[in-house]
Amino acid sequence: THSSWFLPVLQKLNKAGAPVHRYLQKVGLDRYNFEQSDSYIPLSQFFDLLKIVHEKEGVASVISEFVGGYKLEELGDVGRGLASCPDLLTACRETQRTDAQFQTNQRFWLEVKGKQSKLHNVYLDLNHEQSRFMEVSALVIMMEGFRIAGGQSWLPSEIHTTLDSLEEFDKFLPINECDVKFNQSSLGLVFPTIDLSLQMGSGQGPAILTGIPAEASSLSERIEYLI
Repeated sequence: THSSWFLPVLQKLNKAGAPVHRYLQKVGLDRYNFEQSDSYIPLSQFFDLLKIVHEKEGVASVISEFVGGYKLEELGDVGRGLASCPDLLTACRETQRTDAQFQTNQRFWLEVKGKQSKLHNVYLDLNHEQSRFMEVSALVIMMEGFRIAGGQSWLPSEIHTTLDSLEEFDKFLPINECDVKFNQSSLGLVFPTIDLSLQMGSGQGPAILTGIPAEASSLSERIEYLI
């Protein structure tokens, strides 16, 4: 997993005055440079760290404590690149193209079916508790990315999760404001296909649309090709 994924957790622990370096030493993470843009950290050791935080700091739910700190543009070069894409279509296609650069055990893909689309995400080789943390974190980041384009009031048509409940995460996810489908084969957001035309941030990010013909130059033509 890319080291930037851990930074919000470490920042909150440091702010709370926790003995972060001692915890990192205990799980063998002290030898990694979390600030290095191309650094990757073993996910198993990250979960060992969360277990220690749960036990030593009295944190009842490490998910509820930390996932609210995730911001797309703060998650390394990949996150900043996605946040600055010219439009949501480009951001979704770039997410699909670079998924393994962010986390080597996840896969993203964009599915367009007429007027509705879904950005899928799956994680490989995780146990139940690991899946809960990663899924909720991923949904929070996906929502944050979509709201860069659609504004803070943007809502998906549906939220999909492989989990059987998201009740305790209503302060991070709009689970009471849109339809939520549980026990799905992939997590993700279902949204109107027209939303792919929403503009993102500065527009200075990547514009690589693998599989779309070069003659489909306008955004409407690219969306039409996908449909």
